[in-house]
Amino acid sequence: GIGRGSGFARSLFPDKKRTRRKQMEGYFEHAKKTLRYDLLPVENQEKRHPLLVWLPGEEGNEAENEKTESYLKGECERRKLHLLLLKSDKIIPFREPDMCKLIQLLIFRVRKEWRMDVNRTYLMGYAEGAAGVWQLLTGYPRMFAAGVAAAGYGDPYRVRNAREVPIWA
Repeated sequence: GIGRGSGFARSLFPDKKRTRRKQMEGYFEHAKKTLRYDLLPVENQEKRHPLLVWLPGEEGNEAENEKTESYLKGECERRKLHLLLLKSDKIIPFREPDMCKLIQLLIFRVRKEWRMDVNRTYLMGYAEGAAGVWQLLTGYPRMFAAGVAAAGYGDPYRVRNAREVPIWA
């Protein structure tokens, strides 16, 4: 769970007054499902900054995923965005409602603890991650300011739920 017994707050938020941007790794659990992630927070907590959530691509393409993550880290640091990278050794089952709920709860928790701008949460994914973008945007359209889905698929009948969300596909 996300309550006191999960150890989530201790592992993710050890000390907010660091001077250098530091990557934090962690696990988030809910309803017997676990999600591994990296978080690169913006150090300046005086102002609320946006959050970019990256959903990983296909299994077996680690080199491309690492290259993309490296690029995103640099851009987010330069542009003062928090970056939440979801991690997995295998394909994350984005089609499962429980997995989308787990991602939603993780985003809520991270946004709250790091004083992020809740009106500027962006979602990005490639290949299988793009399927997750579609699933999350159609399931929780008011949660995201925009989405980028590259080389992925979504349910065309559910897309109307996200008609107010800018999407680059």
